[in-house]
Amino acid sequence: MQQPSRAASGFTLLEVMVVVAIVALLAALAVPSFGSYARRSKTSEAPALLKQLFFGASVYYSAVHPDQGLALTGPKTHCVLDANAGPLPATAPPGGKALVDFYADPGFRALGFAADGPVYFRYTAGLGPDGASCSNGPNEHLYNLQAEADLDGDGTTSFFELAAGSNDQNELYHSPGFYISNELE
Repeated sequence: MQQPSRAASGFTLLEVMVVVAIVALLAALAVPSFGSYARRSKTSEAPALLKQLFFGASVYYSAVHPDQGLALTGPKTHCVLDANAGPLPATAPPGGKALVDFYADPGFRALGFAADGPVYFRYTAGLGPDGASCSNGPNEHLYNLQAEADLDGDGTTSFFELAAGSNDQNELYHSPGFYISNELE
């Protein structure tokens, strides 16, 4: 009496090789897309924090700043910082994040600027060419708010700038968009 033959189970070598080739092709397509996606997500930090920095500068500009001490000459308005704020962190780690105490810088503290956690970018609130300490008038260029980072550690930096000035009503406003150089470097 003949025994019934067993059906073969499992995959053939050819089937396994086809599956490995398909997985390798998908990985080859996905890895560059993932790198670009990761840099784009890091880049989104700069516009958000520069807008927050502008908001702080706007509040500071519209606030009344009284003099201190014996030489009281009266309240001053339409003030900008006495000096540039930042850059902080002093040196940003290439491709990494740095935890920064923005309140340690008097300029950032005056603008009420802080980040919720570690940052990829170095931030600066630089005074524009028309920025006097107080009593600024309409239509003046007062700030250059900047963020710069080397997102992937290759020596090329991403740079974002938001210019701010006073309008005809002597209110602080910012340029319609960001100046961006090497956004995804």
